[in-house]
Order: sequence, then structure tokens, then C-alpha cells
Amino acid sequence: MVNINMKRKYTIQKIEETNITMHSGCWDNVTALSIDQYPWDENGYKPVTEAKLIYNDMGIAVLFQSDETEVLARFTGINEPVCKDSCVELFLNPNPTGSEDYLNIEVSAAGGILIGKGPLRGNRKNLDTIVPAQFQIEKEIRKDGWTLKLFVPFAFLKEQYGTIETVMGGNLQKCGDDTVHPHFGCWNPIVAPQPDFHRPECFGELVLEA
Repeated sequence: MVNINMKRKYTIQKIEETNITMHSGCWDNVTALSIDQYPWDENGYKPVTEAKLIYNDMGIAVLFQSDETEVLARFTGINEPVCKDSCVELFLNPNPTGSEDYLNIEVSAAGGILIGKGPLRGNRKNLDTIVPAQFQIEKEIRKDGWTLKLFVPFAFLKEQYGTIETVMGGNLQKCGDDTVHPHFGCWNPIVAPQPDFHRPECFGELVLEA
């Protein structure tokens, strides 16, 4: 049984490197978190997926790695339904004591990105003015799985929230609505009757290392 009061905590390591790529050596000593919760599993498909997060003075970088081999990669644009593809997601509230709004940052294996903002699932606004290049998306699809790197600039977060707190709220997900084996995995446990990542009450803590 899932502990509905469980709040996982992950410390985001600070680095000095400025040019963070998918293959940068700075990832080697970073602890990964596991996207290993599948509360709505109906087919037994639970692709092993991990994420590593680091940050520098410019923003937060996330490296996702999944052993999903039957990768669906179609959407390459802005605010397309990327969750229908093989997809990884970062839900983030960088100012949890000052705002109920959180970001849903969703990226397909093809590099398409969707970003929404709001307090709940039913009251969200897609950010149509985003510039994909600022998120520095890199992706690599292999026979044994796929990898994706995402960068979230602090300038973007400050533009949206004004303040970035040391302890942020968030969750990370792996999904694929239209894949051969539909699946819905998350890092921090979610309790809901059907697949629903838009549960800020189920966010874990993402802590910026001092």
C-alpha cells in the first residue's frame, strides 16, 4: 500500500561547470532518483527510469535515462500532446510558500516540449511564448533505451515566480499514453483513482544544495 504521507526528498547538487551537456563528466558522481512508482499499472510494464538533477548559476539541468526500448517519438513542436509519445516530465513549484502555481514541463523522446502553469489540472495555461532553445534539450535513442537532457534556466523561473526557494516542490514522471505499453510512472507516490500527475499535494521536495 502506498503511504499517502510519503514525501521523498532529493538534493540537487551545485556544480561550477557552465556548459552542461548530456555527456558531461559532471553527471558521473551525481546520485540518481528513481521514477519507480506505478500506482495505475494495468499491464505490468514499468520501464526502469532514473533522473539526475544538478544546478549552476544559470539554472537546473535534468538528465533522464529510461530502459524503454519501443520508443514512440513523433512530437517535435511546442505545446503538442507530448505525453502521448514516450515522454519524461518535471513538475516544479520553485516558490511553494508564495504560490500555488506549478509548472508541468513535459518533453517527448523526439524533443517536443510542453510547458503549462497553474494551481490544478483543470486551471492551467500553456506557456506559448517559450523558446525551446533556452531549455537546451538533447536526446538519444538507443537499442537499450533512451536518454534526454533538459535545462531549466533560473531566468525563466524568476520571470514566472519572482522568487526561487531553496526547498522546491515537485515530481518527476515517465509516461507514454500511445506507446505499445501505456504506462504512468512517478518519483514521489501519487494517490488518485486514475492516472493523474497533477497532484501538487503529492509533490516531493527538491532541495538546492547550499
